[in-house]
Amino acid sequence: MLDVVLVRDSVDIREITVALADGIVPADAYHPSIDIKVGHKAFRRSDSIVPSNIDPVRDWNFKRSDSTLLSKLLSEVSWHDVLEAQDVHVACRHFYETIYSIFDICIPKKCRNTGKSRRYPVWFTKSIIKDCKRKIGLHSAWK
Repeated sequence: MLDVVLVRDSVDIREITVALADGIVPADAYHPSIDIKVGHKAFRRSDSIVPSNIDPVRDWNFKRSDSTLLSKLLSEVSWHDVLEAQDVHVACRHFYETIYSIFDICIPKKCRNTGKSRRYPVWFTKSIIKDCKRKIGLHSAWK
């Protein structure tokens, strides 16, 4: 077997196992299907970072957005900083700074609905939520 599995050396990695697996398509002698499992440190809630630029009281009102301006500004953005970043965290930070600054220009804010907790992101329309619920129902029926 000549396949190479590259994993960044990190203290978070516990173990790596590579084994033969059932494939989606028939395997040949030179290209067997493999299953790669990477054991890593458990995620803790304290490790999550809440975006600092998101207002806990107000959300973007995507229904009232200026979609023409939004599209224009997104098409004019130079993504060089994101694509050339050597670190994924730096790339994500540049990406979100760019997106959120454009959102602030094109999308007005509205007060959050504090009466109940939302299960879905604010930009989900009723039809998307309906599709999500249908998918969950179909998956439950399939199980």
